[in-house]
Amino acid sequence: MLPADDGRRPRLTAAAEAQLKAALPQVIAGDFVSDHWLATFAVLALDAADSV
Repeated sequence: MLPADDGRRPRLTAAAEAQLKAALPQVIAGDFVSDHWLATFAVLALDAADSV
């Protein structure tokens, strides 16, 4: 995890939020393999966002 005062933090946080926003709708696409893995990664991303 980056220190709170790291200058890269705002840009990386914004990029992560944009990626999560774009990916979440794909979690319910209907394909078992992608649904399973995207849901897993979504949970990990949301859990990591809560700890920032």
